[in-house]
Amino acid sequence: MIIYGSRMYGRKNQIRSHGRCEHCGRVGAQNSYDGRKWGHLYFIPIIPDGRRVRVLRECKSCQKGFHIPLETLPGIVESIQKTLIDAVVAIGAKENEMTVNGHSLSVVSVLGANISDAYCLGGESEVRLLLENLKSIKADKELLLAEAKAAEVRGDLKNAEAKFGELATRSTHPVILYQAARFFQDQARIPEAIALGERVESMLPADLNVKQLLIDGYTAQKEWTKLALTYENCFLLAPELKQQKPIAKAYQKACKKAGREPQK
Repeated sequence: MIIYGSRMYGRKNQIRSHGRCEHCGRVGAQNSYDGRKWGHLYFIPIIPDGRRVRVLRECKSCQKGFHIPLETLPGIVESIQKTLIDAVVAIGAKENEMTVNGHSLSVVSVLGANISDAYCLGGESEVRLLLENLKSIKADKELLLAEAKAAEVRGDLKNAEAKFGELATRSTHPVILYQAARFFQDQARIPEAIALGERVESMLPADLNVKQLLIDGYTAQKEWTKLALTYENCFLLAPELKQQKPIAKAYQKACKKAGREPQK
């Protein structure tokens, strides 16, 4: 039998991380590295297949990640660095929103979303600089969030859990609480995730991301009545969701389990 195919070879600048795979949804170990895909015969690289890339957050489970051409990497790193600096400046100015690529976004949302990329592209030095900047402006809760996200992406889950737990008791910011809820859900701490998600929903009743978090939690806990009601709230906000067969099927199942009739 002839064994042939293609795979990544020549891996350099590897950074191990932890997180939720954006392809398969599994939570676990990930790997970022520079490499190039080669065609292989009996796992011996024979023919180069494409240019060298930075593979970002390759999932250990499904083997998928994001491929960034190495020649574009400096510009991307510079953009992330600027975004994080702008976030620190906005936090120091007590601003809740900032503009990124023409869109107005929550500052703490931008902060949390960019830490993983900063770490997987630049390693500890990028994260260390961010933490030092937050310390310099005495942004205590934002610093705690950054420390929690940094611990999570490093795979230091015990430390991350402690920091997210502290945020859940100290912060009233809905985006910070949402990120804490996502962490607890990823760690299968479903009751804590639901409790935080319900707090956030009371602050952001029209946010579909929060409702999706609650749908996942209620499904895991088999809280059918709450699940059905949450689906119905989603349909009020986005009626087109009811036309998607997997969603409609899950809603009908929740109604049947809850002993109630689905809405027309």
